[in-house]
Amino acid sequence: MHCGADLATLPNSLPMLFGNLNEGSILAFITVAAFSVTAVLNTLGVNTHLDSFNYGYQNLAVTGAAINYLGFKNLRDSAQHSWDLTLWPQVASATGAHFDDYMGQGSRAQDTTDLTFVSALANQGILNFVEGGNENDDACATSQGNSISWTSAFQMQVYSTGHALGLPVINMSFGAGWTALNNWHGNYDKVGDLSPYADYGNAHTYPNLGANTDGTIKMLNADAKLAAWSRPVITTEIGWDTAKFDPVSAARFALDAVFDGIKEGDVKMYFYSLFDDGSGKYGLMNQDGSPKPAGAALHNLTTILADAGAPRSGSLSYSLSGTTANDSTLLMQKSSGTFQLVVWNEIDAAHMVTLALPQSAAKINIYDPITGSVAVQRASNAGTITFRVPDHPVIAEIVPVSP
Repeated sequence: MHCGADLATLPNSLPMLFGNLNEGSILAFITVAAFSVTAVLNTLGVNTHLDSFNYGYQNLAVTGAAINYLGFKNLRDSAQHSWDLTLWPQVASATGAHFDDYMGQGSRAQDTTDLTFVSALANQGILNFVEGGNENDDACATSQGNSISWTSAFQMQVYSTGHALGLPVINMSFGAGWTALNNWHGNYDKVGDLSPYADYGNAHTYPNLGANTDGTIKMLNADAKLAAWSRPVITTEIGWDTAKFDPVSAARFALDAVFDGIKEGDVKMYFYSLFDDGSGKYGLMNQDGSPKPAGAALHNLTTILADAGAPRSGSLSYSLSGTTANDSTLLMQKSSGTFQLVVWNEIDAAHMVTLALPQSAAKINIYDPITGSVAVQRASNAGTITFRVPDHPVIAEIVPVSP
């Protein structure tokens, strides 16, 4: 998506640190390996259009503040003009973020020009990835003479350029071709296996009204592998147009997506987008830098997870009871030794679960990122706590007793 817009990653194979719990069971204590909250935060990113000089991007101070509010260190954009060589470093300096530079949607000449900017940006140390052509199967691009056959061949040049600069390369993306005749694979199945020219598959994931977030991520990840069979997937776009979706529902879905993406093996997930643009009302933030509900929820999440220390990933023994078959969990740890257990469910009605530990913890705090970044429930010197699992992720924070 974009034509109407005006112009440290997780390992490839994640350990099994999440789970689906047995319905209604009272589990014996199990010991689960955690990974660092830093690793989770490093999966999160957002799409920008810095050189549009519109929608809010015309004010770099507001743009930088909005990115910092979200707490994201990964940005996705397309350098299409010489002034991007100045704009991007300014934003990177203000936010500490690095970019995925994709080849913009449009003509073949535009893609070829975009590739010429990669080297200068890479030399400034602000790129994480280089990415192939963006949805060049859409009418906007095909009307300018582009095609998926040309873009798939161009992917070889993108790969060569990225690897010459020591940068991993993301596959081309697709935005059209969705019919029942090809099992709703879009055009992902039209280019063969581009694994030799991509380090990561590329999913553009836009759940429909009433669709399950996890199910949609799983489906688009499978589609992405049709075009890069052996590669892990990066979701370079995921979003909800609040002209169609209730903004609070979009916030819940965004939180689901954070953990569903990790559950389904995504290396990174870039939300579309920072501000509303010509593609629709997908923005996490308003043009004046104030948050929409989704932006506020993600800010709350990154605030709850924030950790300035060295990454740490130990293990925790615990049990959960009162769970349903559709509850999922993800265990993380902070540098302080504090554990954070995420529990979420996108299908069942809200229900109560009980967390039990083999020994009392100094503190157990429950957080709900929809409502804020302050604990909604607390217990001290306790070995159990019962809390509500609603229709979005909540976080049980376990502060161990100091040795």
